[in-house]
Amino acid sequence: MGLLDFVQPFVDFKEHVGCHFVPCQACDTFNGHTACKLHHALYTNKYYFAHLFKEETGVSPHSYILKKRLLMSKELIEQGLSITDVYVRCGFSDYTHFFRAFKKEFDLTPKQYFHLMKAI
Repeated sequence: MGLLDFVQPFVDFKEHVGCHFVPCQACDTFNGHTACKLHHALYTNKYYFAHLFKEETGVSPHSYILKKRLLMSKELIEQGLSITDVYVRCGFSDYTHFFRAFKKEFDLTPKQYFHLMKAI
């Protein structure tokens, strides 16, 4: 088993998450799979899994999941959902966590983005 054979599940996983992302609960969960479950399924240590994932994707599993959740939140805001509904649907534990992550990623607060989308 070569390195490419070992890494292929990560590539497949990245493609699957990119196409079928559905946040679950207020944790780093995607389609019912936590990073913990994934590293067990691949028979790896969680730190080794994180290392390989970052090597393959360029970001940590946590950062990748957070980015997907934030992109989904942006789409929901564009659809006109309330900010409260958005952060709950995207799996953020509280508004403060959502607010800080959104502002850091997009340089706008969720409310500013909401008003910007309403003006368009």
